[in-house]
Amino acid sequence: MFRSFKMMSLRKPFVMSAVLIGLAPAVIAAGQAQAQSNMGNMPGMGNTKAQVGQSAPSGMGNMQGMSGGKAEAMTATATGTVASVTQSQRKIKLDHEPIPAFNWPAMSMEMAAAPSIDLSKVKTGSKVRFTVKKGADGTYTVESLSPAQ
Repeated sequence: MFRSFKMMSLRKPFVMSAVLIGLAPAVIAAGQAQAQSNMGNMPGMGNTKAQVGQSAPSGMGNMQGMSGGKAEAMTATATGTVASVTQSQRKIKLDHEPIPAFNWPAMSMEMAAAPSIDLSKVKTGSKVRFTVKKGADGTYTVESLSPAQ
């Protein structure tokens, strides 16, 4: 008698676990459907019923840097001071002023240098005017560099 009671009490957690695991996909799917069902009421979201392989919801095209799910290349020009140059990796670190086009505060940042920039002529401590490009992949590259006026 003791043995059968012990077996029943051991089976109960396993049965409960199996039931919960079996229900998990249905509960998750229902939650996802509910989460997305009211997104059209959010300002700027518009039609949010994009299918797999389609671009992002049409309302996102109004957001800065967004164009219906495809990232845009953007450029901005600023001034700064060369903090360091790493020729072997084609990187340049600039202490730059705020760059409003990217919503950046003044900061020090290392970025890739475009092949057109001759890094052997760039000297640490130089005041420069530069153009930086945000690529479609989200990376930033210094496209041009000249002495600041």
